[in-house]
Order: sequence, then C-alpha cells, then structure tokens
Amino acid sequence: MISKDRDDDFFENIEDAELLMKSFPWVQKVEQTYVGAYFEGVVGIYLFKFIPQEAINPDFLWLFLGGDTPILCLPINESSNPADALITYLDVAGVWVDAVLNSDTTEGLAPIGVPEIEEDALRLKRHLAFLEGYILPQCSGRQAPKP
Repeated sequence: MISKDRDDDFFENIEDAELLMKSFPWVQKVEQTYVGAYFEGVVGIYLFKFIPQEAINPDFLWLFLGGDTPILCLPINESSNPADALITYLDVAGVWVDAVLNSDTTEGLAPIGVPEIEEDALRLKRHLAFLEGYILPQCSGRQAPKP
C-alpha cells in the first residue's frame, strides 16, 4: 500500500520529469510519459514519446531522475525495457566515472551533471554499485510500451 505522502512524491517526480523533458530546447512536444520504474528517493526511470524540434515523427527517450542519481537522457535504441535502460545508464555513467578517476577528458561523453572531481566521481561510483546491486534486480522483466 502506498501512503498519501508517498503517492504525492510519486506524482511530483513524474511532473518534475515532464517539466524537465519539456525544458530541453530540442523537444517540440511531449506526447506521452511512461513510468518504467520508480524507486522513491533513489531513481525514476521514465520513457518519453516526444516530437523533436527538427522532425515530424515522434521519437522515444529514457530519462533518469531522482535522489542521488544524476539526470541523464538516453535514446531508446536497444533498451526496450527499464532494466536494459538502467544497464545502459550504468555503462554510460561508469565510463564518465573512469574518465574522471583516470584524469582523462570527459569531452564527448554523456553530460553527467556532476563536478569532475575525484570525490564526486567516487561517490557516483558507489551509487552506481548500489543501483546495479539493489535496483537493477528489481527492474528485470518490466517491459516498456512498443514504439
């Protein structure tokens, strides 16, 4: 059972995700929002069907938002469900963490939105391990709508 407060947090997180998606200059219109997975205070995994500014046909994009999980948008590509999308997120963020810890450039990598310092990279690395060990197993088997 979800308490009233938890229910409010859930819907506020969806609204935050939609507002964020609509704020991107390359998004003309958000057509549909799907909740792939939601783990209160940790991460919401959303799938958006949207019209890009320079196109007529809708496109799909995964958006990660919430808690200590840095915001990141990923194209749907081969991530047909929230578990696959989270695996991609872990890979993409892991490459960024490795680059920072090895004092390599992050130019050309996905924008993670975390200061490029060792302390923050180590914090993110621990969070990614948490997501992989505790959240990913709970995402397995969830299916996203067919594009």
